[in-house]
Amino acid sequence: MAINKSWLQELDFTPAGQLYFKAETLAFRRSDEFGHRTCPGVYLWLVSADDGYDVLYVGKAGRTLEVRMAQHGSGSRPASQSKKGLQNAAELRKYLPDKPVEVWFRPSEQVLHLGVQIYQTSLDEEALLLVLKDEFANGRSLNVLGVSRSEQKSTSAA
Repeated sequence: MAINKSWLQELDFTPAGQLYFKAETLAFRRSDEFGHRTCPGVYLWLVSADDGYDVLYVGKAGRTLEVRMAQHGSGSRPASQSKKGLQNAAELRKYLPDKPVEVWFRPSEQVLHLGVQIYQTSLDEEALLLVLKDEFANGRSLNVLGVSRSEQKSTSAA
């Protein structure tokens, strides 16, 4: 399954910006077209490939994308205690600055659940991981995912 621009757009993803390193810290440069979104949603980190994009990371932003990207930045600092943040930063350094890492975002909708309006970001993230699991399993994507491969297998078996 190739991840291409039309597939992303069919799922209401829009380009949000790019990742880069500012000194030793991961940073997010929001595109002017994306504007200031204030809703939760899911996002992908992508790099260009011959047949579309390789997915480096699937994540959810519980408040806003910019808040979540700032959290990634904090976790990527050399003094950080975040093992996963440091691992992600090390993997991203393999691409940056030679190959841009694009961030695509899809806002999550609110649903009425148990009488309460909630955003379905967790559901959106899990669905994306299930849709993309074959892509991750065949080794084309990096092991920098928000969910480990063993967690993906247990999620898809449920």
